[in-house]
Amino acid sequence: MKTTAPYFTRKGIIFKPASKIGWLVLIACGLYGIYALFEIDKASHSGSDTFMSWFLTMVMLAVGYTIFAYLMNEKDKDHTKGSKK
Repeated sequence: MKTTAPYFTRKGIIFKPASKIGWLVLIACGLYGIYALFEIDKASHSGSDTFMSWFLTMVMLAVGYTIFAYLMNEKDKDHTKGSKK
């Protein structure tokens, strides 16, 4: 069975890209954040309205990135490590 390298490594609460696919996901999230800012700015009527809508979008994007990175990160294969028998 062929195993693949992890896409992300965990550094505290931050997930750092560890492969080309991880970097691609991070860059795509960043580009989407910029795109979302311009799209929200077109429809909003004030600076605070733009910021609040964009901030909520970025929070949801960060949560999605974190969940994806958590599922695709380097994991311990031995789940019994540290348990007492």
